[in-house]
Amino acid sequence: MAKNGVSSGGVAAMVGVIACWSGAATADPVLDQLQREWWQWAMAIPASDNPILDKTGNRCWIAQRGDVWFLAGSTGGKVTRSCTVPANVKLLVPVVNTFCFPDASYSDDFCVKDTDDFIDGFVNGGTYTLEVDGRPVTPSDVRDETDFNFTVGSNGVFGVKPGLYRATIARGLWGLVGPLLPPGPHVIKVTA
Repeated sequence: MAKNGVSSGGVAAMVGVIACWSGAATADPVLDQLQREWWQWAMAIPASDNPILDKTGNRCWIAQRGDVWFLAGSTGGKVTRSCTVPANVKLLVPVVNTFCFPDASYSDDFCVKDTDDFIDGFVNGGTYTLEVDGRPVTPSDVRDETDFNFTVGSNGVFGVKPGLYRATIARGLWGLVGPLLPPGPHVIKVTA
């Protein structure tokens, strides 16, 4: 993985209201946009408050808005989180994801190759699963080379220095979980 590539995967979460959406979506503009927004959300939150680094789920609500909430991945290892979400929201669930932003050492082309190699390692024989209440869900492989900006404030997650950056590619295996089940406890389980 490139120095400026960032990945997350491997999260288990208890949520309030969920349902399944699945299917291959390599060119879905809605998922492309949600993936970009997820990275902007994840990178903008200081490490001290970042849901990706939260081991309990107590920070799942930070910077959430609208009718889609972003669940956090992890930096590896087993994590179990509990999170209460409002009724009638969808959840964007990262199974495994990465993105890249070039700098003086890494070109746009290197970012694209490195990102694709990382995700292809999971797609072509790697082990990953997404389950909702014990039912398997097929994650969508979302690959997007649309440039997008993101901001990192002080105490940046993953050790990224504060600043405004331009990402050139984002790719991940994602589940979009929609509000079709009745209120109550449900389990989303991710392995990668």
